[in-house]
Amino acid sequence: MLRRFFLLCFSGLVISVKAVHAEATIAFGSSVGAVNLTSTGAVMDSRFSFELGCFAAGFVPTRDNTGQWQAHWQAFPDGTAAYRTDYLGAPFPAEHRLNSFAGTTLVLNNTLPFASGVPVYLWGYDRRTAAGAAEWILVTAPSWVCPDGSSVNPAVSYAVANATTAIVGTINQGGIEMRTAAVALSPDPESFANWQGRLFGEGQGNAGNELTLWGALADPDQDGRPNLMEYFLGTDPRYLDGAELSGPFADAGAVVMRYRRSALTTEVFGGMEWSGDLTHWSQSGLSESVLTQDGASALIEVRLTSPPMGAAYFRLKVEQ
Repeated sequence: MLRRFFLLCFSGLVISVKAVHAEATIAFGSSVGAVNLTSTGAVMDSRFSFELGCFAAGFVPTRDNTGQWQAHWQAFPDGTAAYRTDYLGAPFPAEHRLNSFAGTTLVLNNTLPFASGVPVYLWGYDRRTAAGAAEWILVTAPSWVCPDGSSVNPAVSYAVANATTAIVGTINQGGIEMRTAAVALSPDPESFANWQGRLFGEGQGNAGNELTLWGALADPDQDGRPNLMEYFLGTDPRYLDGAELSGPFADAGAVVMRYRRSALTTEVFGGMEWSGDLTHWSQSGLSESVLTQDGASALIEVRLTSPPMGAAYFRLKVEQ
């Protein structure tokens, strides 16, 4: 019997299997042209920002633990949107404004705290403060949970109009879509390193961003005050929120300056210096006193008791 054998050869054929992970796109925002107010009845303005995010596992935000929110909060990447009050323009009436915020973010994976099914919240605020007074609103709904990435566009509306619960503030009542609540937080001293980590999060670990984002000399909001100065003053380096500074003015033969600084800083010190020629600076002849203090900040008065006959210039110097 003649047997024939055939050898079938495959050359250069490579079969590979690639796992595909869908990126879940989350859209969030509020209604255009809505009525949104603060706790005092003032119209919400562009000082407000809104973040979409989650709290750490096991932490449940309430009206009674607002002082712990920031330590447990994590916003989605690109999950921050500014509240805008721009005029809508034609064909809308001339006085109509946006009065809203809108943003999108991608859920690339489900690493903590963004595990599938974790509750999602919208947090609005005029300032993210560790102490003192602020205007906040925190809203959610049972359907607001972190998607697992299996759907490119989850069928969930993360919009204020569809929120069902306001932990702080009120929503969708009496023709008002949002109304913030006044929040007063107890002071808690914070180191510069912790302050950097709280405000800049994972970005702090990127050495390439040190000079532009999180470093002591960086100025991310480009207001002329580096981060170390913002920490000393108690202002937010991510937004243009001007420091309280007044003067110089004359008082009983002295030249007076006033500024407000944080009462919660550690590891830094600072104060006013003066110069008659913008070259040689000194604290000689200056005296500082605390005019008022509320636990979170202090209003400082600086007096130059024997001013020169010519010009006197002042600057605030902060050192770590």
